[in-house]
Amino acid sequence: MLEGTVSVRVKGKIFEVEAGGFHLRPRGIEHTFFNCTDKPIRFMHLYFNQNFEDYLEDFF
Repeated sequence: MLEGTVSVRVKGKIFEVEAGGFHLRPRGIEHTFFNCTDKPIRFMHLYFNQNFEDYLEDFF
């Protein structure tokens, strides 16, 4: 998380991730991100040990 605070919902549980923090979850877990504040957020979404193009092809 680069700026602000993002809410991450994973399997019905919500995690708050503040600037400087991170959230790691296993591949294939359904999740969503949302901003519950009136301030902007900036974050990086990283994919490890997988071909991102293959992931997108499978997803869509």
